[in-house]
Amino acid sequence: MTEDAQNLLNLIKENIKNEGGFLKADINDERILQSFCFMTTRMKKNFNKFNDIIVIDTTHKSNRFNLALLDVIVVINTLGKSVTCYFGILQSHKYETFLWALNGLKEQLFSDPKIIFSDEDEALTKFLKKSNQMKFKDKNTLV
Repeated sequence: MTEDAQNLLNLIKENIKNEGGFLKADINDERILQSFCFMTTRMKKNFNKFNDIIVIDTTHKSNRFNLALLDVIVVINTLGKSVTCYFGILQSHKYETFLWALNGLKEQLFSDPKIIFSDEDEALTKFLKKSNQMKFKDKNTLV
């Protein structure tokens, strides 16, 4: 694993150790960090308290490594602000990658979102349509 990748994971792990939270990392057989997602304790509290409407945004090829950025946003909290509640960097925009990443989010949920907005990413749309078997059930998904 590169030094930068290791430093990133170490920083997140230290934050989780001190303050709580969640980290999911996909490291391949060659010890290369493929994808990771994380959620701090504050993110988790915001998500579970204000998750009536969420936005799942994926930004494609916006960095030099052509990795997908995954951002799950609670639309409005009690201060009238939108806040990030789950973040990830993903190796691809494939269905299996979204399944891996959003299963991590699912494990942190106390209640289901009522409405999910997302971009038109084909794999993400497929995930949301198939998500009836997951915790994202009985929701309106607007793509």
